[in-house]
Amino acid sequence: MDLYRYKEKITIRGLFLDKVKKNRKTNVFRYPVKFYKGYETLIFKNQLFNVPSPSKKYLVYVYGKDWEIPIKNEKKLRKLKRYQKQKGVRIK
Repeated sequence: MDLYRYKEKITIRGLFLDKVKKNRKTNVFRYPVKFYKGYETLIFKNQLFNVPSPSKKYLVYVYGKDWEIPIKNEKKLRKLKRYQKQKGVRIK
């Protein structure tokens, strides 16, 4: 589901449990279930959010070791998508 507010797009996707492969997955992404056995609380813009735990390892798994560096060009975005496909994070 996509929501729009103040010219921002927010996408909400359900994560389904694949008990055979031990993954949580959407129609596009797949994540190891180990990141969803517990949660950490994160404060962002004075709001509390539950995030996968351990959060930094999750971010490295999904975005690679340079996850803290913003992607500013199409070449780096393509590189990220290739990385995600190789790791099995990105299904499509």
